Amino acid sequence: MVSTSCGVTPETSQKSSVSISNTSNQFANINTTVGEVISNPAFKDFGRLLFPVDRTVTDDMTLAEISTSRVYTWYNNIQSDKTVEIINTLAERAENGQQIFYSIYSEEEMQADESKRDTGLFFFKGEAGAKFSIMNAGGGFAYVGAMHDSFPHALEVSKMGYNAFALIYRPDDPYNDLAKAIEFIYDHAEELEVDTDYYSLWGGSAGARMAATLGNTDNLTALTQRKDIKQAGAVIMQYTGYNSVSSSDAPTYACVGTSDGIANYKTMQNRLEMLESYGIATEFHAYEGLPHGFGIGKGTNADGWIYDAVSFWENQMYDDNIPEHRQLANLQDFLLTRTTNAHGNDYDLNGDDVWDVFDLCLMRRRYLSQNKPVPDKINEIPQGYYTTADEQGKLEELYYDTYESMTYDEKNQILNKRAIVYLPYGYSESKEYDVFYLMHGGWGNETTTLGTPQNPSAFKNVLDNAIQNGEMKPMIIVCPTYNNTSSQDSADFSLALNLNRNYHNELINDLIPAVESKYSTYAKNTTPDELRNSREHRGFGGFSMGSVATWRTFQNCLDYFKYFLPMSCGTSLDDDNIWAAAEKYNQDDYFVFMMTGTDDFAYSYVNRRSDKMRNSDYFKEMTDATNGNFLYLIKEGYSHNGLAANEYTYNGLCWFWE
Repeated sequence: MVSTSCGVTPETSQKSSVSISNTSNQFANINTTVGEVISNPAFKDFGRLLFPVDRTVTDDMTLAEISTSRVYTWYNNIQSDKTVEIINTLAERAENGQQIFYSIYSEEEMQADESKRDTGLFFFKGEAGAKFSIMNAGGGFAYVGAMHDSFPHALEVSKMGYNAFALIYRPDDPYNDLAKAIEFIYDHAEELEVDTDYYSLWGGSAGARMAATLGNTDNLTALTQRKDIKQAGAVIMQYTGYNSVSSSDAPTYACVGTSDGIANYKTMQNRLEMLESYGIATEFHAYEGLPHGFGIGKGTNADGWIYDAVSFWENQMYDDNIPEHRQLANLQDFLLTRTTNAHGNDYDLNGDDVWDVFDLCLMRRRYLSQNKPVPDKINEIPQGYYTTADEQGKLEELYYDTYESMTYDEKNQILNKRAIVYLPYGYSESKEYDVFYLMHGGWGNETTTLGTPQNPSAFKNVLDNAIQNGEMKPMIIVCPTYNNTSSQDSADFSLALNLNRNYHNELINDLIPAVESKYSTYAKNTTPDELRNSREHRGFGGFSMGSVATWRTFQNCLDYFKYFLPMSCGTSLDDDNIWAAAEKYNQDDYFVFMMTGTDDFAYSYVNRRSDKMRNSDYFKEMTDATNGNFLYLIKEGYSHNGLAANEYTYNGLCWFWE
């Protein structure tokens, strides 16, 4: 019933850029009154929102007296020392010049509706430029239990280096307030110094319903009326009976107690199993004997769940923007010779029964790159993948104008060309997709790999099944052609070599802008600067002559692509000139995945090239023991044919962006 994932323990004694309060020198203690807190100049006119405005909380109540279930109905495990820490931390940060509260509505909006004055975001700042989370407390949509159900979460997440916001919302209009909060953070991201990619939405009880609802892309678009706001990278939810399920829901982490009389743990477990059936990542924890509303779980058998939740969130990120503080926690565990964290997760990552620096290196790579284990073989495509999937992507024809290749610079002969575009199941304009440009080989054209919308190939089914089963990230795949003035150009070896030498002109100036202006990719627009900025979400590959196109793309378009898949490149090339394009890049700024078969005439060519790469200043081979920027796999007995092309492409696409 209980599953775990790699997490880390809190180590608040470490130095970091995150401000962590030392409460011994601050004004609040368990005997401090609510009135004293509200009147503290650090809290200006928003101090009242620290406490539930929809509950009876008098000025003479002490922090110990309010930290009870009498005030926070339906909650348990409320701790006055955490209340004190939160008050002191916010006060200290405000006194140090941080802005700790933001109204989400304008003065005009609040004048038009005074209830909007009871809303806002308390900001627990992490590292500048780190990703953000929004915490939503429960309270049965009767009040907002932030002091127990969102402030503690925000404080702990900020200690880990992430930026955390705790939303104070109106119980009678919670979803619109959360939508407004997301918009506010998006629109003020530069001022707030937050990264808006893969943000997370958290909530307990009623707040969990809010997080799950706005984590759904359809609801997000409907409530914000905006398409530029991305879906949350993860939803973290506690103890709720929310059971709505959709293929548009976000990856979801859930935890609950088995003795929860309000939110039955089986309801949460069943919902996550349904999400998994849609191919959505999930993680579920049920804690024996815990009741409803245990918060961060300090002192209970759920203690440490928040670190698992952050690890789950990080596992959904397809970039490396993870705060340094997370790495410091791992290092401290190493120095203290711990083999597991407080939540029982094993740190012996290489399985040698010793917790040492090798495990630390693997852990660092896992957190920074989120890579799958390095493959040591080329996997065969499961036979069932050639049949129609339940969740089918679709093919479209994309027509665009370009120019005759040999005289491209003169632009005196316009060509209207076609590309075949694969859109994954559930494609939505509100999401951003990685895009892979896949070139055909000799005697081929743009329909060779995926077919046409009217007559799709069997390999299109392979993509559908791999994405449906979570082996491959949903992505856009573009099949173009280097054929120029004739559909027979690819049958002429010498001509094809020359066309691929020139193909970068069409690719950068015409094809990519046509594709990425029509479809939702990570490029915000198709200016050269923006296409360069989004290169980490773009790849290029091809089999045989398509691999020649891949290497030429590396040579001429490295500013626009990070991932390259040259498969069975059976000819010699001017490798040194090609690789010199990487001179201004670090080795971790690009990745090359090469494959071929032992019975392929290209085998000797690729072997020689791989040896040169190992001795080159531009490449380092990746293994389980060492990080690197190129991978070379060989398939025993495979020759130069369509089966090999399909299997190599399948393996490459399962690896990239994972």
